[in-house]
Amino acid sequence: MVEISFEQYEPTARKIDSYLVGFALPGSDSTNLCGSGTLVRIDDIFGVMTAAHVIDAIWDSRSEHVGLILSSMRPNQIHKLTLNKQLLRRCQVERPAAERHPPDIGFVQLSENYVATIQAKKSSANLSDGSEFIPVCGLSNSGGLWLLAGFAGEWTRQKLWQPELGNFVEFVGQIIDGRASPATSKLGQHYWELEITVNEEFPGPTSFGGYSGGGVWRVELEMGGGETKVSDECRFAGVAFYESGLVDGVNTIRVNERIQILKCIEDVRSRN
Repeated sequence: MVEISFEQYEPTARKIDSYLVGFALPGSDSTNLCGSGTLVRIDDIFGVMTAAHVIDAIWDSRSEHVGLILSSMRPNQIHKLTLNKQLLRRCQVERPAAERHPPDIGFVQLSENYVATIQAKKSSANLSDGSEFIPVCGLSNSGGLWLLAGFAGEWTRQKLWQPELGNFVEFVGQIIDGRASPATSKLGQHYWELEITVNEEFPGPTSFGGYSGGGVWRVELEMGGGETKVSDECRFAGVAFYESGLVDGVNTIRVNERIQILKCIEDVRSRN
């Protein structure tokens, strides 16, 4: 197996980061990370693909607004973007009562009031024709990387920036590489698993709370001439919705797979 450093895939990670957003909800004495998502376009519809349980948390909140987090890999990007829930539309694929099983996927449609502001800072993955989808190639770990994008709840910090700005909240995101697990994948149930090894050398969080709703991406490796290069093309491969917690140094992430993404797109189109 070829070892790939973050420096090698950092340019592609920054492209994935341009699609990454997070949701924040006000608490009693702080603002809390609610989950992650991917900015996408479906025909002329603009919004965030995320986990259904993240959408439930947003609409179950008593707050009339939800914060949209735009920065992740770029440090010290102070911004405030609050969305009025009355100007949003939600679409969730019908799911079973068991919270650990799929489908756990949905879409938050953004009104035109917000689109220009967001597009000035972020990009959106075009899911209209499948060109940015992963091909149906199974869960091979050879010849490519699997990258999970999201914000880590354990890294959220309440901070004081400057007296004139007052308190603000720092949300930190990271693109993490993992290993698809064919041995334990449940493709018949339309999800698969991404194994992330957490050890002393691992630069990421110990828990992936906050990554729910984040996108998983496939990036191909180009091998030749004794060198291994990381392609700058990335394909949308799934939506994270559950973590096992740390077991023997491995945290296993359950991922909604292609068929659930296609069902979500179909539902969004039928409601517009």
